[in-house]
Amino acid sequence: MLSLALVLALILGLCPGAVAASGGYTDVSENHWAYPYIQDVTERGIMNGVASNLFQPDGTMTRAMFVTVLARMSGETLYPDEPSVFPDVPTGKYFSGAVNWATERQIVTGYPDGTFGTDQPVTREQAATFLARYARWSGVEVTVSGNLNGYTDASSVSPYAMEAMTWAVENGIIQGVTDTSLAPRGTATRAQVATIFMRYCQKFA
Repeated sequence: MLSLALVLALILGLCPGAVAASGGYTDVSENHWAYPYIQDVTERGIMNGVASNLFQPDGTMTRAMFVTVLARMSGETLYPDEPSVFPDVPTGKYFSGAVNWATERQIVTGYPDGTFGTDQPVTREQAATFLARYARWSGVEVTVSGNLNGYTDASSVSPYAMEAMTWAVENGIIQGVTDTSLAPRGTATRAQVATIFMRYCQKFA
């Protein structure tokens, strides 16, 4: 018999992809600030724990992990055994097909040295950029009407990420780490990324 969460996910059809029951994480209590977001990404099957009972909410979200979630959201078939253009993306890994998929669709790019940065932490501005490119690929109109001048560190947003970060902030997908600071080059935790993805789903799915 299908669980209620699974039935609702199938009916709503938010962020298509494999759907799995969460099973519960011992390191995410119901009082955790990101509990509902972590529950949602798990039930929709777009983000897994680091172990069967551990989500590691304060752990690092790598670039490979982030792109894997994007690919799962797409619902498209992935090919993990195809060779990658990046030397640090071997075949057969959990992220291999996702990185290839996102690269082919120009959602992600690598570093100047030719690597993808598989195990590098995804920064907040990278997360915004990848998500904005995914949104465009999905048919979402990515436009901005304002700027980030309300944040004291707006000037530290990389030029390539300015439009995407502004779009993410204007749509409530990414919020400042304080009322006046964005920390664009700071890293995002797994709990923060789960929140970002579910805000995107609630806004645009």
